[in-house]
Amino acid sequence: MLEAGLSAEREKQGQAPVKRPVKAKTDAMDAMQGILQRMNRSRTALRRYLSEVEASAPGPTVRPPSELIELPIPQTAPAPAPAPEPEREREPAPAEPTPEMSLPPSMARRMARFGPAHPSSPATAKTRAQEVVAAGAMDKDIGSLGSVAVAAIRASERQASSEGRTWSVGHILRSHMRDVMSVAWVEASKGTLLVSGGLDATVKVWAISSRSQNDLEPVATFRGHTAGIVTVAVVGRSVYSADIKGVVRVWDLTMPPTPYPPRADHSARAVAELYAHDDAIWSICSTLDRIVTVSADGTAKIWGMADLEVPAQPAPLAVIHGRFTVAAVSSMTDQLYIGSPTGVTAYSAYGEPTGLEINVGHVVSLAAHPLRPVLAIGTEERVFIADLNTGEVTKDFRPHEGRLASLRFSSNGMFLTTAGHSQSIRMWSCEDWSCASDVSAHRKNWDDAIHCVAISPDDGLVATAGADGQVVVLH
Repeated sequence: MLEAGLSAEREKQGQAPVKRPVKAKTDAMDAMQGILQRMNRSRTALRRYLSEVEASAPGPTVRPPSELIELPIPQTAPAPAPAPEPEREREPAPAEPTPEMSLPPSMARRMARFGPAHPSSPATAKTRAQEVVAAGAMDKDIGSLGSVAVAAIRASERQASSEGRTWSVGHILRSHMRDVMSVAWVEASKGTLLVSGGLDATVKVWAISSRSQNDLEPVATFRGHTAGIVTVAVVGRSVYSADIKGVVRVWDLTMPPTPYPPRADHSARAVAELYAHDDAIWSICSTLDRIVTVSADGTAKIWGMADLEVPAQPAPLAVIHGRFTVAAVSSMTDQLYIGSPTGVTAYSAYGEPTGLEINVGHVVSLAAHPLRPVLAIGTEERVFIADLNTGEVTKDFRPHEGRLASLRFSSNGMFLTTAGHSQSIRMWSCEDWSCASDVSAHRKNWDDAIHCVAISPDDGLVATAGADGQVVVLH
């Protein structure tokens, strides 16, 4: 329209109208025509060259029958039959490796951990396990992909039987304001009680039922610590809590529950307060009528249980000096086992060394088997199963891809539960130390995920204390 208006204006002024130039062929069309022509010439030259090569190639030389030479066939005596070799056990032929499935990495890891959604028959699962082992997937590190796959297959076999069990998240308890550092179970006459302690300086008591519920509130909250709580322990109807300042408080569980009491009412629950150490207390455990505390101040102290339940400052019955990290008591040997950065040392109930030492490295968790003289020693990388009669390590394996945080035996001695900072909780069969179950829980807070794991007295529930401020209960 603009060009038409300009042309009309120029005609009125006596000038020649504007003519729109005719668009010529573009350079692209010319280039394409040139390419096609060169391709046709090249194709013609190639056909000519191939025909010349075929015509100049010599044909096969065929000799007449008269020029053929017959070679004599040598007559040899038959070779004597070889002597029969002694029979040997034939090694099974290696099975062909199972072809890899084109799954996303996250799905492949989940399949390796949990196995198929609907496990096959026991016979089929056994064949699959044999194929994985024959292909060389099994190694000493049970945490590797191939070993976890075999463990998942074996777990599916146990699940098919009547003894199998699948664990899942039943409760997620949210009440602590900071990291939950420790959990402990107490057997109640009506239901089961769970005690948790966190860096928010509070101890909370939960009434756990068998049905799943995520909106539970604590039935009691104990306040009184002025610093974050590192560990809690339940002995009878008393709760022992220890903080990072070395203070131990004893709480009574028999009083009526009062959820979220005001800070001034904490004395109604506190039975005693003890300034036990000069630094953080890592571990509390009980043996006979004694309480053992392990601290970062370089000492482990043994206290009389009756002395701690009165509002006084008693003196310890024994003091053990050393760099200690955690302690455990075996009911089979009635001895105290204390972990250190180099291993485990055994002591009597009175703090005297027995001479038993197990050197495995930096110990982060200990658990004594309830029915056998066996001690599970957890370092950040591996779990060592030691015989307490001889001090020898009979089994070691890697429990998690990340760092190990805590481990516990079930009260019936059938399985060992481990929790790691890789957000995984795994149950291991005490028969062959294979992984029977793997559950993921909690969210990471920096590099930490799970601080502690505890098993209920009836082995029906597993609780974990998380760095995300939550307590997760598995059913």
